Amino acid sequence: MKKSTFAAMLAFLACAVGALTAFAIYLWKREKELAEYEQLLFEADSQDEDEDDQADAEEEYILSVEDETEE
Repeated sequence: MKKSTFAAMLAFLACAVGALTAFAIYLWKREKELAEYEQLLFEADSQDEDEDDQADAEEEYILSVEDETEE
């Protein structure tokens, strides 16, 4: 094998490894961003559910107080 052929194969291999590494880093960062977004999304949903539960509890309390005053 010629030295120039070996050098070309080595350069190609280095480029392939670099491209795969860059792609893996991109996927890792993207997954991290998506996980953060998902956490914020579900955190907002749970806060909405908590607010709805509080509103329901307040409504039940008001209804029970009104029932007691009518008697």
